[in-house]
This record gives sequence, structure tokens and C-alpha cells, in this order.
Amino acid sequence: MCLLYGEEFYSAWGHAHHAISTVSSGFEVAYGRPFYEYLGQDAATARRFQHTLNAASMFFHQVPEVFDFSGKTVVDVGGGGGQLLATILGAAPDARGTLFDREHMLPQAGEHLAAAVGLDRVELVGGDMFADVPKGGDVYILCRVLAGWDDEAVVKAFENCRRAFADSSSRLLLLDRFVDDEEPTVLPALWDLHLLMTTGGGHRTIDRITALLNRAGLEIERKAELPMEAVALIATPRD
Repeated sequence: MCLLYGEEFYSAWGHAHHAISTVSSGFEVAYGRPFYEYLGQDAATARRFQHTLNAASMFFHQVPEVFDFSGKTVVDVGGGGGQLLATILGAAPDARGTLFDREHMLPQAGEHLAAAVGLDRVELVGGDMFADVPKGGDVYILCRVLAGWDDEAVVKAFENCRRAFADSSSRLLLLDRFVDDEEPTVLPALWDLHLLMTTGGGHRTIDRITALLNRAGLEIERKAELPMEAVALIATPRD
């Protein structure tokens, strides 16, 4: 985490004046390309970034306590290094999992999942969530992947997950921090500012996420609080 914040993220914050005045990414000014495009072309930075996410995953152990994954086929969209999927499969021995992410993430994910739960219940699939996602899942997870993208891209990801559902009993599980414009707390607000510097994005309110889900034919069924001010939103197909 220190290496990432001491290099790429530090450089992005050096362009804070540009990011704040234009509501765009300081990272792109520093490195000449968007953050996720840069990760796809720099394996060392991508690995450091994934280690940073892993270090901030203290709420993962609570996820199987707010949703029953027993017997389910779980598709972790943008699943990164596989830590969340490994946690879920470890808690639900009769569940199966698909980790879906960009091709450059799959070797690292495979290593972690093989060591944590084995690969007999796991499928690794490379692709782009804005184009298509693996079909036939019972639960689709989007964990900390939405804040770097604009509303139209997020709706597209929601629509792709909705179309891929096995049936009407399938669910979309969103795991993220959300901001409260009326009563903001420190941690989500700071992460929101950091996202502006690195991706040009930011955290959304639950009301805004609800509106985007509705556009994709989904609605929030229930909400659960998680540690570190994270929230789980369970979405179901709208009638």
C-alpha cells in the first residue's frame, strides 16, 4: 500500500488543483492515460494496486453473514485477486464461483484461489463487464468497482448482469461505500476525494445508485451494514 501511495497516487495528488477545478483525474494528467488503462499495461503497478485493495478488505469476512451463498453459482464481476470469492467459497463449501475480470488479473486471482480453496469449484474468465458477463449465475457481485465509472457505464454493467441472471431468483450484490450528502462521514468523504484524484470518479449516494439500478430493470431488495462503513445492497429484478 505504501509503495502505491508513495508513487502513482502521490503523483496523481500532485495535480489536485486540476482534478478539483475540472472534475477529472489527476492521475491522467500525471501519466497521460486513465488509471485502469495504465494498470492493464503495467503489471507491477496492477499487482501493487491489488495488494492495496486486499489490505483494505477487512469487511469481506462479514459478507457471507449478510447473504446466504449456499449452493449458489457466484459470479464476482471485477473480482480482482480473488480474495472476496475465496472468502465466500470458504464459507459456502457447496457453492461454485466464477471470477470475471480483465485478462491481466487472472493469473494473480488463480494463484490466490488455488491456495485458498482450490480450483475445482472455480472458473476464471477474462473479459469486459461493459461488453458482457458470464451467464447463468445465481448471484452477481460488484465489489468496489463502480466508483471509477460514469453513470452510463454503471447502468450498462447493471444491465449486463441483469441479462446474465440464471432466472428471476438471481440477485445482484453491490458491496461499496456510499456517501450521504446530508450527513457525510469522514472515511467515505476522503475516499471520494481520492477517487477523484485517481480515476476522476467518486462514490455515489444510495439514492443515486437506486436510480441507476431502476434504469437497468433492478430494484433494491434490502441493505446491510458492513465494517469500515461499507454497505451491502441486494438488488432483485423488477416486476
